[in-house]
Amino acid sequence: MSTLPEENNWEAGIYLIEEIDLVRGGIEGISNRQARELANRTLWLKNSQRGFHSDLTLVTATKTLIYAEIINKLILVNGSATIQLTLPSIDVSLTGIKACIQNNSLFNVTVSGTLRFDVVNKSNIYLAAGETIELVWIGDKWLVREYMGNLKDVGSTFFDYKQRQNTLVCNGAAINRADYPRLWEFAQTLGSSLITDADWNGIPGNKGFFSSGNGSSTFRLPDLRSMFIRGLDLGAGIDIGRMTELPGGFEPDEFKLHNHVSGSPLQNPGDPRQSDHYTKRLSTDLTGPNEYSYINRRTDDAGGLETRPKNIGLLPLIKV
Repeated sequence: MSTLPEENNWEAGIYLIEEIDLVRGGIEGISNRQARELANRTLWLKNSQRGFHSDLTLVTATKTLIYAEIINKLILVNGSATIQLTLPSIDVSLTGIKACIQNNSLFNVTVSGTLRFDVVNKSNIYLAAGETIELVWIGDKWLVREYMGNLKDVGSTFFDYKQRQNTLVCNGAAINRADYPRLWEFAQTLGSSLITDADWNGIPGNKGFFSSGNGSSTFRLPDLRSMFIRGLDLGAGIDIGRMTELPGGFEPDEFKLHNHVSGSPLQNPGDPRQSDHYTKRLSTDLTGPNEYSYINRRTDDAGGLETRPKNIGLLPLIKV
């Protein structure tokens, strides 16, 4: 007795044995066709749950995929320019897409219909180098089931020892919208924290914002170099010196209001040689014959170029 051979393949449908079909055994026999197709589907589902497939579709240029290139395939995108990958609407599918892109280019996954990601319906989604997504067709739309990369974190800033993959240094540079469409999409959601390039460059304290660049093809990163990060006051009444109470708003350095008592007693308060000095009688502190007048003296300059706490310098990065 032998067993049916199984292929790691998602069958498009299960054959219906007709009344006129003749009973026939063997691997290609009509009597074994349904069992073979169901066995193939079972093996495919098993391998899908284990996280691997038996075949892949390589994409090196803009392409619209067909059913056979998606079913039971890992889609590998490899190229040095922006690639658009279009997925069709199909009956059922589970597929992985892995990006292998050079030069920090993105590839655009466009669907025929709707793509659901993070409770938002979209028509496309961008992936960057090294990122992966797993899509499932749920009857009327593609659903992003799992992903790895910056898809939800685009626009997040952090500090690190080196520049990571799919990040930029927040140095105020103007960059192309076409090269970083995900970050430009994020910037457009920031309201008043996205300003014109004229205001970014011309008004002191605006370099913590994004700018709309030249208004058509570029936009500008915030400049976080040498800046400490502080939570916005948001009505707490503690930090009241910020120029603009918005994410990215600048606040200059400042000493808290205070004073110092410094000086020496004047032995001869009426001496004309000391008349050009400011004198203060400590009448509230001393009384009687021991009352003195003090002369305030300016100290020599001390300190450096700024007031700062001890700190460690790291790269200010933003996920793109």
